[in-house]
Formats: sequence, structure tokens, C-alpha cells
Amino acid sequence: MAPNVKKTQPGQSSRKNAVKRTGDRKQLPLMSWLLPFSVTLLTFLAFLPVLQNGFVNWDDVGNLIQNPHYRGFDWNKVRWMFSNFSLGLYRPVTWMTLGFDYLLWEMNPTGYHLTSLLFHCANALLFYFVALRLFRLSLAALSVSEATLRLAAGFAALFFSLHPLRVEAVAWASARGDVVATFFLLAAVLSYLRATGNASDATTMDGGWLSRC
Repeated sequence: MAPNVKKTQPGQSSRKNAVKRTGDRKQLPLMSWLLPFSVTLLTFLAFLPVLQNGFVNWDDVGNLIQNPHYRGFDWNKVRWMFSNFSLGLYRPVTWMTLGFDYLLWEMNPTGYHLTSLLFHCANALLFYFVALRLFRLSLAALSVSEATLRLAAGFAALFFSLHPLRVEAVAWASARGDVVATFFLLAAVLSYLRATGNASDATTMDGGWLSRC
């Protein structure tokens, strides 16, 4: 008598794993916010010394110290921000962030570096959620627990945010465009991944608190 072998339909294993991970997410309310919070906090603490940095004699003089055009938001200054190609770069949004810095801090370099650091912390947080979604997509056919995926995403985010290549963009005021561009890049990638993901995954991406970002 032939043994009774249970056949598995194609895709059935992937669906079971997806359902299992969805159940895991509901059982991990603490990790769902603790890991991204830890990534953000560690990034902030690691880069906290940049607040002691001043303006440097490497583009900061021409871009900020001797440049009155970004200091405020009257019509002439806004027009300059959106028509200027300083050093061959067109970056009106970056100039707007520097304009807000001037309104808040005037010419205190600590405030400028704080804004860049906050942008970088936001980038680390976005990177975490981008990595989490990519891990879920790439490992959908494997029985990988939700906790493992979140830990892997946290490690990837810290590797990105604490890498020495990130220092220049945060510690150099004239490099503000790097952290601003990265913020919008990661936000666009995350939005794309959420839009193309299935409905159940889109609503449970983060345990609830960032599901409508």
C-alpha cells in the first residue's frame, strides 16, 4: 500500500510563512518600537560630538559666512534659492533648510550641525524600515522569524548610520544636501515598497505605530 503523501501546492509554503510572520509581528509589540528607537538613539549619541564643530574653511565661508542670500524667506531670497547654482549645484530644498537654520540659530554653527544630525537620525530610522521590508520580501519563502528580520534590519540600519562615510555629511555644514537628499530618497523607496507590497503586509509593517507613514 502506497504511503499517503501530502502534496503542497506551489506558493503554499510562502503563504504559510507570511501568515506566520504576521502572527509574530502581533506578538512583538515591544520590539516593534524599541529597535527603531534604539537605532535612532545610538545614531544620535554617536554623532553628538559634531555639535562642538564650527564652520570650516572649506566652502562654509562662501556658502554660509559670507553669503547673505539664504538668510530669511523674503521674495528675493526665495528666488535666489530656486535659481542659484552655487558651486555647480542646484539644491533649493537644502537652501531652504539652511534658511530655517538662520531664523532659529542665526550664525551659531551648533544649530546648523544639530539640524544635519536630526536629518541623519531620521535617515537611520527610514533605513531601518526599508531594510525590514526588503528582508521580508527576499526571505518570504523561508521560515525566518519576525524577531530575526527586525534584528537584521536594525543591524543594517546601524551599519549604514554609523559608517565613517556618513561623518562628512553630518559634521560639515555645507554638506547639508547629502542628508537632505538621502532623506527624500529613503522616503521615496519606502513609499514605493509599501505601495507595491500586499495589503496585509502594508498594514503590519511596523507593529502599528508607523503603518500610516
